[in-house]
Amino acid sequence: MRRVWLAVLAIAILALTAAPGVAQPVVPSKSGLVNYIEGTAYLDGKELSDANCVQCPSIPKNGTLRTTEGRAEILMNPGLTMRIGENSELHMINNDLVDTRVELAKGSAVVQFSTDFVGVQKDDRFTV
Repeated sequence: MRRVWLAVLAIAILALTAAPGVAQPVVPSKSGLVNYIEGTAYLDGKELSDANCVQCPSIPKNGTLRTTEGRAEILMNPGLTMRIGENSELHMINNDLVDTRVELAKGSAVVQFSTDFVGVQKDDRFTV
């Protein structure tokens, strides 16, 4: 009986320690993946209001993401996230991962860059 409990305990410990390793960060193939929306945002005039983007849209080349009473988080280059505030408008000039160019037409934005992200390349460019 003791061996059965030890086996069950060992399996439970392995299952609990392996679970955090399953989650992987999202790495889009192009810049501009809308990762999170709070409130209301519009992608090329179409309303986006899902706080947990199940099927997150991407901002296409020459596309526009606009917020009214909302905020949005956009994944750009690997390791780089851009958050735009209320009443903001972001125009995607080029959505290539190695040469991302955006125009902040109005409003506010915060750019966060993580150097420990695995996919960061020396020659990647991000221009606002």
